[in-house]
Amino acid sequence: KRQADQWGPWGDWAACSRSCGGGITHRERPCLYLRDDGQPECFGSTRMYRTCNVQACPEGSRPFRNVQCSEFDEVPFEGRTYKWVPYHGGTKRCELNCMPKGENFYFRHALAVIDGTPCELGKSDKCVEGICMRVGCDGELESDRAEDKCRVCGGDGRTCYPVSGVFTKSQLPIGATATWWLVPAGATSILIKEMIPSRNFLAVRTLRGEYHLNGDWTVDYSQTFTAAGTTVEYDRSEGSHRSAQSVHASGPTTEPLLVELISQEENKGIHYEYFMPAKRNRAQLGYGWSHGSWGSCGKECSGGLPGFQTRTVYCSSDNEVLPDAYCAGDIRPASNRSCNTDPCPAVIRWRVGDWGSCSVTCGAGEQTRPVRCMSSGPAAAAPADESACLASLGPAPASRQSCSLQPCPQWIIGSWEPCSATCGTGVQTRAVTCGPPAPRGAQLARCSPASTPPARQPCERAACPARSFGWFEGPWGLCSVSCGGGLRKRQALCYNEDFEVMDPRMCGEEGHPTEEEGCNTQPCYLPQGGEPSKLIQTVSPPTRRPFKSVRIGFNNFVYKESRNSWAAVRQHPANTQDVHAERGFPCAHAGGEPAWGQSERVDQRPERVDQRPERVDQRPERVDCAGSYYGCCPDGRNPAHGHRGEGCPDVSCYQTRCHTIPPHV
Repeated sequence: KRQADQWGPWGDWAACSRSCGGGITHRERPCLYLRDDGQPECFGSTRMYRTCNVQACPEGSRPFRNVQCSEFDEVPFEGRTYKWVPYHGGTKRCELNCMPKGENFYFRHALAVIDGTPCELGKSDKCVEGICMRVGCDGELESDRAEDKCRVCGGDGRTCYPVSGVFTKSQLPIGATATWWLVPAGATSILIKEMIPSRNFLAVRTLRGEYHLNGDWTVDYSQTFTAAGTTVEYDRSEGSHRSAQSVHASGPTTEPLLVELISQEENKGIHYEYFMPAKRNRAQLGYGWSHGSWGSCGKECSGGLPGFQTRTVYCSSDNEVLPDAYCAGDIRPASNRSCNTDPCPAVIRWRVGDWGSCSVTCGAGEQTRPVRCMSSGPAAAAPADESACLASLGPAPASRQSCSLQPCPQWIIGSWEPCSATCGTGVQTRAVTCGPPAPRGAQLARCSPASTPPARQPCERAACPARSFGWFEGPWGLCSVSCGGGLRKRQALCYNEDFEVMDPRMCGEEGHPTEEEGCNTQPCYLPQGGEPSKLIQTVSPPTRRPFKSVRIGFNNFVYKESRNSWAAVRQHPANTQDVHAERGFPCAHAGGEPAWGQSERVDQRPERVDQRPERVDQRPERVDCAGSYYGCCPDGRNPAHGHRGEGCPDVSCYQTRCHTIPPHV
């Protein structure tokens, strides 16, 4: 048999899956050829599909996929009920994926939507038995006919023109809502999309303030809604896979739609595009550009640059002014133009400059200003002969004038004050001020600093009584070496008659004691002169501060440990009772010593020698002031009761010296 004979006749068409908006119907045919096992074996399709009820649904009808999701609103899901809306982000476009309104998850309620459900929001393709099938603009399944951007089936796009651009304003306050574009009525193939994904939100509303998307402080998820007579698809994804938001509508719109941006961060750019009919009936649209009359020109002649005049241009509908975005589909009339472009005639005039500063800073002076005759031609002003201005305009304006400033100040000198010193040289002062005093609120020029009279001068009174100063020298310290030539030092201080340490300059260089000298100059390989058996007997002071005898080489050195800051250390040569006069020390009697500075302690250990000194058992016949706790007074006889000669008789320091030093003033 022939293959066509294996099929039976087609049956009747089944009921349409939808009552409007383009449903699907089908019919079937039987296979007449059966195999030995009873199974049919025919080539071809058992069922045939076609569209039905392609007329548009009534205005205000919900999208067909929304209707299917809403059937689960009363069905408990995991213990509670939700309001379900379509979810368009799934990979299988013909599954019934729905998400609870206000939640962030979706659920597949059916493996396939009802036949005739659009595969994608705003598209004409239909789902049939869970498979997306192409539907042409003629309404037929698997048809190749398609609409152009003007929504003309099979058209070539010549009946409309595109309007596109990018909204780039970025400095928007966080949380602010900016209305940045208007999609006019009659627009088709509308696409508004972020250039870069962001946390901002697109909003859509009507001129009446009715929000269709992301309005009234609510944020919507991806959804499809009807606005201005067309289906609008909003796509937005959240989380780590955030994609750019987009709003798409096929159109044509029956009324203007305002697009807004809810700012949450910097705007990275929003692309918009739609198409407008090439020939529109302005009376049907009801709005357009209007303008007022031209204003006055800014110049009477060009003078090198033309003048300008302006007029008001505005968008209106029925004499009501609307935002310019409402008329974006039309060409906006010019709002300014050039005027009075004819060259200006030459004009002779005096050009006067500003007055200069006064020639003086105070008193009467003079100030000048430049005055020139100028000719203003078409190109630019140029100097002209002064006679031309004199002939046309008369005498030139004054170029000099007197100027009178505040009175010049003078130095006001007061009387000299009494001398600051009661004797000798002092200083006397007087008041020197710049005057006369300025009136309240006025500022006088300053007096010349170069001519400032002196405000101080030295003054002489009767000579002051002379004061006495003198040098006191301390004992020599230990030699730096024991042989071969060393160096020893002592301290020299300048004192007044009150035993106060003074500046060395008060005593002068005359009589200044030597503070260092050579010592132990004998060669190291020769013994020192003198007989070691003859030891110098020293007078032992009281037990509080004893003298000590130390043998170094062949010489005896005596040092004293004392709290007395005025006590002096000195050497006692053998068989010598008093060497004060020889060394220039303050005079001492009966072994007494004057108060002096702190002696230098001997901290180094003396060299060990084989010959030991003889023990001195002698004691002094009497205890003198040198053995007292604070040492002797300057008279060399009486013991001091404290530091710096406290409790001593009032005796001039010059009476205590063996060598008299003339006083210094």
